Amino acid sequence: MLALLQSLFHNVQVEVLLSGATSRSFQPLTGVMQGSVLSPHLYSVYINSLPVALRAAGELCHTVFNQTAATRLNDQLVNSLLFADDVAIIAIPEAMPVILNSAEQHSQELGYRWSPTKCMILHHSCSLSPLSFSLYNVPIPHAHSFPYLGVPFSAKGTIDPSLLISRNCVSAINSMRALQSLGVNHTGLSRLLSIRLYHQFIRPQFEYGLAISCFNIKQVAVLEKAQNTCLRMIFGGHSTSSTSVFRHLGNLSSMRERILTLGFKFVYRAFWLPDEALFTLLRPVLTNPAHQWFKLLANPIWLSLSNRQNADSKACKHAIRSFLNQGLFLQRSQQILLSACRPSPGVDPILWLPMTNYERSRFIRWRMGWLPGRPQPCFCGLHTTSRHHIIECTGAAIRLHLYSTVQPNPIDYVLNMLPMKKLKNNKNNAFWIFTWPILCRIMLDIEQICLPGVDLADHAATDRGQLFLNWLPK
Repeated sequence: MLALLQSLFHNVQVEVLLSGATSRSFQPLTGVMQGSVLSPHLYSVYINSLPVALRAAGELCHTVFNQTAATRLNDQLVNSLLFADDVAIIAIPEAMPVILNSAEQHSQELGYRWSPTKCMILHHSCSLSPLSFSLYNVPIPHAHSFPYLGVPFSAKGTIDPSLLISRNCVSAINSMRALQSLGVNHTGLSRLLSIRLYHQFIRPQFEYGLAISCFNIKQVAVLEKAQNTCLRMIFGGHSTSSTSVFRHLGNLSSMRERILTLGFKFVYRAFWLPDEALFTLLRPVLTNPAHQWFKLLANPIWLSLSNRQNADSKACKHAIRSFLNQGLFLQRSQQILLSACRPSPGVDPILWLPMTNYERSRFIRWRMGWLPGRPQPCFCGLHTTSRHHIIECTGAAIRLHLYSTVQPNPIDYVLNMLPMKKLKNNKNNAFWIFTWPILCRIMLDIEQICLPGVDLADHAATDRGQLFLNWLPK
């Protein structure tokens, strides 16, 4: 919102004060209970007179200096933004001391105290000798950028996308390393649980602020690289291994898809805000086509809706699903391993169906292309262990009673038929009772061919797919 306000007076020399939490260093002590759901509401009631005081000071400065750095909504001056205990004040340099004095006086009347060391002055001007401002005679530091509500803003009052991505990536990767030490890795927790932990705790750190920002190709690539780093911590692989198949198995979108999806949701919700909401009041004022709001309106998912401003939630879900399906179709047409996977988004059943750890590992490695892996001489002595040859050498099509020309191949054909949810009847039991043990044995044979020096005889007695067969409805 600060960026929106700043854009309305981008030709005016502006000083912006960004304040952190207030402190209570002198009597009378005031405060609310930490952690209580009622505390934010009580604080809002308590601090509600602050914008009125700042607005009055701004009106006085407007009369004296005959210019203002803020805008008017419903004939009211907007020169401050409040969220919890974070406050942003916008004013021209000449008016800032008056407004700061009003903020100081307000704190003394209500018995709280600002923390000048947690405040920061952002300069719209490029002056080499900026003016000095203070609270309680304590100088306020100056900066060319400052994170407000966790989003870094430049001196012009606009979001700094490069700094935002950098902060998000560092935060997410550090958190992922902490989870990795707790078992979120390829030798610890299951892949599915690790994916869910990543989805719940790590990816939101990547996504913070993406919905209201616009990025270029290089900046998106930085996000993609950081997400790939986190995913490789989960499923292993070297530093340059592809993550597209693993993202598809776990139903994880690319960062580009997430940016567009989050941006679409932000734009859609912006048209359903209450009439008294600040952004609803600001939207008619945003008339400059160069403004970031118009860049967000160019979202391809938003443009795909035929009746955008009257679209319901069902139409929005359909638009997002169509966008993701289109992206998956393009990726499948370009990547061989991905083209062998399911043609629709969703968590692949090999991640959650009952099976032994060794069985699951073989299926995941097969999907990822790690089995058979790097070609080596086959035991038949005629060819190397390529993906195509290993299927022929093990007689997979004949053993599964399938045509050798079945697409994409006999093994992935059967894997793509696995149920996506718990079955309600047993009409397909006969097929799986016959096919599944054979497929598990074929995968064991493939691993034995690719690992000739490893004795897998004990696996033959346990890895017969019995856990999956027991899961089938009776």
